[in-house]
Amino acid sequence: MLRLVPTATRLVVPVSSSLERVNALTLAFASKGMASAGAHASALATLDGIVNQQSAVLSFADTFWAVGALVLVCLRWCSYSASPHATRRSHCRTDGLSS
Repeated sequence: MLRLVPTATRLVVPVSSSLERVNALTLAFASKGMASAGAHASALATLDGIVNQQSAVLSFADTFWAVGALVLVCLRWCSYSASPHATRRSHCRTDGLSS
């Protein structure tokens, strides 16, 4: 999991801003009383969680559009494949009886 963070940050944002974020998170955890090594590990774990959350949101957005397009294609296909007898109301009684 922690291998995803350096790969994603290298592809998306400059490394310097990623290092600044890790340093800021490390300082935040250290200010809460954690040891230096533990604070750094927690900062990396937090950044890993942020990257995973953002990648899940982006993949959901892509999947949403793909499923929407598939639904539209299926609806269009269903409207063409319906038999003409299914749309008629020939099974309704028209002998003047109404309730």
